[in-house]
Amino acid sequence: MNIASWLRRTPVPVAILADGRRCEVPTNSKRKWAELTETIETLGATRLEAIDANGVVLRACSLEGDETTDEKRPGDAKGQTDLQVFASLLSAAYTQGSNATKDAYAMAFSENTNLVSILAARLSSLETAWQRSMSDRANLVAQLAQRGEDEDGGGEFMQLLALMRPDMGGLLAASKAKHVNGKPPAKEAKS
Repeated sequence: MNIASWLRRTPVPVAILADGRRCEVPTNSKRKWAELTETIETLGATRLEAIDANGVVLRACSLEGDETTDEKRPGDAKGQTDLQVFASLLSAAYTQGSNATKDAYAMAFSENTNLVSILAARLSSLETAWQRSMSDRANLVAQLAQRGEDEDGGGEFMQLLALMRPDMGGLLAASKAKHVNGKPPAKEAKS
């Protein structure tokens, strides 16, 4: 138990009975609680009673078996307040918690990195396959267009194009409008 904090609790006592011996709370000292704590520890008291001005016992405690050593309260060095002890305990708990989860987070991020690498490789291969497919389709369309111009003015090509891409139906209609009586327009001579 921290004797100094026990002494400072409200209502504030004017005297302490340490194993029946009266110890007055110093009134003209800035370190009154530290001095009173040192007096109690020097007396080796096992029982404390906080007394008010009328002699009424405000509170009492037993110090038997209550050792305030560094093993019992980590970070509780002489002169530390309860807030400082709490801060050191909180810091130690944070450190232990972060160390306990460090390996799990490292493994999770490693697995996520591997997964992203696999997905990036697959996306790259899909892009390559899509580009190859589009290139092959463009070559096929160009070949059909060339053959269509040579044979029937592109009618077969335009029908195939309309089947492949329904949005290209307007081109088919425009192509039919250019043909007069089912015959393609005459080719212009190349110079």
